[in-house]
Amino acid sequence: MVQAVVDAINDRDAELVAEMTTSGFHDHLEQTWLARGYLTDATIGATRDRAGPGTAYSEANTAAVNLTFTPEQADSSMTNGEPTTWSVLLVEQDGRWVVFDMGAG
Repeated sequence: MVQAVVDAINDRDAELVAEMTTSGFHDHLEQTWLARGYLTDATIGATRDRAGPGTAYSEANTAAVNLTFTPEQADSSMTNGEPTTWSVLLVEQDGRWVVFDMGAG
């Protein structure tokens, strides 16, 4: 699932990204990664349950997946070409998992 989102971002497939993310997060991705950046050399890492406390999804079934990647053409908040690790936060909605956030931390 996470790899599919990364691939869709890198392929600039906004329709597929929309299917695999919450509407609010899809809007964010449209303005950031889909507009300019690439997540190259993506590697999926550990998964943990209950990633939603403190979010709008506190009561939902959530998970976090570690994602290590090298940003390319990213905004000024990131160092291009330098590997970084983010958490990709997922929520189960209507019987399927979708991404609701991702970032450092």
